[in-house]
Amino acid sequence: MKKPFFFVFLLLLLFIFYACENDKIQPGFSGNAAAGKISALENITTVEKQDVIQMYEAVGTIRPLTESMIESQISAQVIKVSCVPGMAVKKGQLLIQLDARTLSAQLKQAKEGLAVAKNNLKQTYKSMDEAKAGLDQTKA
Repeated sequence: MKKPFFFVFLLLLLFIFYACENDKIQPGFSGNAAAGKISALENITTVEKQDVIQMYEAVGTIRPLTESMIESQISAQVIKVSCVPGMAVKKGQLLIQLDARTLSAQLKQAKEGLAVAKNNLKQTYKSMDEAKAGLDQTKA
């Protein structure tokens, strides 16, 4: 059973080699092998060096290498923003200006409260000194 298979395979292989031998590409080949026509070169040009512009389009997400969060330690209304996202900034540069009127009023009120507390403390020490003097007189 191997002999008929080998014989058919050998005939097929010989047929393929014979068919390929006739399809050799000749100089001046123009690609019209189906019609059996071989013509001379149709277009001759000189080679020139040129810049090739390459353009790539891509869809994606750009992420920075480092990212910084800016947070305020106080709560206040923003008056002015001096920068935009992605802008390079320097140390000490004003980025955001906050409304200080509310905070100034709170500071003034706290200073007044501190002055009252200091005055009360003086009065307490004065009363304590008077009480000690009265105690010392009573003991004497």
